[in-house]
Amino acid sequence: MRVPVLLMSIPDESFWLTDERPLSRSGQPVLVDASGYVYHPAEISGPILVKVGRCNQLFYDAAYEAGYQVVWMSEEVD
Repeated sequence: MRVPVLLMSIPDESFWLTDERPLSRSGQPVLVDASGYVYHPAEISGPILVKVGRCNQLFYDAAYEAGYQVVWMSEEVD
């Protein structure tokens, strides 16, 4: 699975949470950029925003358990 996300500390770049091999050898979600570079949780400042509906609960939970600061972002507008 590859989920497009917004990394708040670098909002102008494209990032994904993915469990695709060989990017994730463990099968747990990792954050990658367009070049395929894997960002470990300690390298990231600020939250990763995931749109509701693009990511299932199990994948979200796995990313959180892997150490990423992941936040659901609703598509509803007040």
